Amino acid sequence: MGKKKNTGLFFSNFLTKQLKYKKYSDLFAKTLTNGWRRVCMPILVILIIFSLAFYIVYKAKYFRTKLPAEKRWISAKSSIALGLFISLFGINQLFLYQTTVTYIVAGLFIVLGVINIWGGFKAYKYFLPLAAKEFQEMQK
Repeated sequence: MGKKKNTGLFFSNFLTKQLKYKKYSDLFAKTLTNGWRRVCMPILVILIIFSLAFYIVYKAKYFRTKLPAEKRWISAKSSIALGLFISLFGINQLFLYQTTVTYIVAGLFIVLGVINIWGGFKAYKYFLPLAAKEFQEMQK
């Protein structure tokens, strides 16, 4: 009888090596993901705080001004800041939790924020010349 090859041992070694490489690749992927989190999270938090601060400042200006076109112009700017806050908050949630509910809620926040930014930008472009004209008339 001829020498019988032990193919089962070869296949077992091959699988062991593949699992070992998969473990290292998973570790690399987790490190890369955690690295992105460590970089993006502080930036997102700072942008969220700034957008909320701008929203509060613009709302305070909105209540202090008396001119109607300027009020609408400042309201448009506050709408942009609020939309940015909502969108960034949704993006931040994607980095914090990875569940299906989080993806749905974060998606809604991002879409709602983008709609606010888009509507605020359109209103800003519309009311800017009117507010400038109103301001010039008031200066006369």
